Amino acid sequence: MPVWHARTKGARQAGQLQVVGIIQEQHPDRCRLYAQWQQFDWPILHDPINAIGARAVPMFVAIDEAGIVVDSVLSLDRLDAFLSRPPATAESAVGIRPPSREQLYAQGEAMWDSAAAKKSAEAWMQAGDALLLWGKPADLDRAWVAYQRGLELAPDHAPLQFRLGVAHRMRFDLLDDPDAFAQAAAAWNRALELDPNHYIYRRRIQQYGPRLMKPYPFYDWIQQARAEIRARGETPVPLVAEPTGAEVASPQTSWTAAPAARENPDPQGRIDRDGGTLVQARVVVVPATIPPGSTTRIHVILRPKAGVFWNNEVDPPVVWIDLPAGWEATEIETSTPVPSQAETREVRSYDFELKTPPAATDRTLSGFALIYICENRGGQCLFRRIDFEIPLRFVTAEK
Repeated sequence: MPVWHARTKGARQAGQLQVVGIIQEQHPDRCRLYAQWQQFDWPILHDPINAIGARAVPMFVAIDEAGIVVDSVLSLDRLDAFLSRPPATAESAVGIRPPSREQLYAQGEAMWDSAAAKKSAEAWMQAGDALLLWGKPADLDRAWVAYQRGLELAPDHAPLQFRLGVAHRMRFDLLDDPDAFAQAAAAWNRALELDPNHYIYRRRIQQYGPRLMKPYPFYDWIQQARAEIRARGETPVPLVAEPTGAEVASPQTSWTAAPAARENPDPQGRIDRDGGTLVQARVVVVPATIPPGSTTRIHVILRPKAGVFWNNEVDPPVVWIDLPAGWEATEIETSTPVPSQAETREVRSYDFELKTPPAATDRTLSGFALIYICENRGGQCLFRRIDFEIPLRFVTAEK
């Protein structure tokens, strides 16, 4: 996009061209940060559910003054021809007032009622789209319900599966639903299984998946962007969810395991278990199902419960995985640096990758984290072990 931004600058400043972007990005704040960094001065619409039905991006569409599409695959070498074409002769669309947010919301409510009456998957998808895109924050749950109802009628509907994944991930980021990230990954995985040639579905899995399947690092530009924005005297757009290790990791062409096996820090299990009283542990596997012999990315997410704080004046958490013979893992990374404050409550994420043996079958691996945690601010601080499980599911090619 920076190339197009620079190339169209003269035409935009002369009033000859209006530019509008549409982004199929889960997190709109990351798009806003990128636009601030690149100094884009044109609007970008957020389309996390791919409502426009794009099968690949980027795509560039040229629309004339009358609102007629004159080039659906515009390229830079045809841009000058588009700008120099004769004026449109059809009746202009200029002057049509777009609906207000309130009017769009009312349409969403009407679509919900219509879906309940029609009882069709498409109707429920339209209702979910309207509530997710135009609704209020409290409507996110209703959008999620609409997608669920649509899938009850058409379980093999790939766009509905993808949308359900988007809604789940929003619930994880905005509503602190601890199980929603894993549910999002499962829904996106199913969407890709149903439509394996869909570029956007595949990219969403790759965003959170292992290095061997990544085409590029998705968000390695964020630190550079923040530094350059601050150097201009501006404040970078804040992010709702910081990118995890998987989202900034560079792709690899060959497998690299951890250099040496560590010793189990609690081999006899003598450290007192928390049992979920103080900290919730959740595991997300991306992709959710893989062929035997391939790799997958494991996300271990630790979330303190209400009134519980990390103790940052001692050692950071230690995460351990029990690996069976023939299995390999990378180093466990964290995208959550330990804050300078003595006690904090942030969600902490730990990522690593697994390489499975060629004959692997469905199984559940076990692991644990050793943590220092405090009951209430300034309260009693404890050293605890949190056990978790890693469910691994395999799919074999049909003969």
